[in-house]
Amino acid sequence: MQPESIFPFLAEAPADFRRSFTASLIPKRIAKGESLAMQADLCSYLPFVAQGSVRVFRVGESGREFNLYRIEEGESCVITAFCILNQEAFPAFATAELDT
Repeated sequence: MQPESIFPFLAEAPADFRRSFTASLIPKRIAKGESLAMQADLCSYLPFVAQGSVRVFRVGESGREFNLYRIEEGESCVITAFCILNQEAFPAFATAELDT
């Protein structure tokens, strides 16, 4: 499957950007239930979901989980992008809801 068919923003991007983006992708398979990020982790990569679903959530003082959002096919994690740009730790948890 071509990245352009999964990530809509690539269809409008210049060819040199598409080549650079595709060349820098590192495919990984994340099993259902596996963590992608833990609270306070340093963000060293920006995940783009080609298939599956990732749940991003916080845990309250009572231990109750609060969903922030899901990252679905063709999407990326806005919190991770923010953390990379601002050199901050990840403020939540991210877990694969499906094989991703």
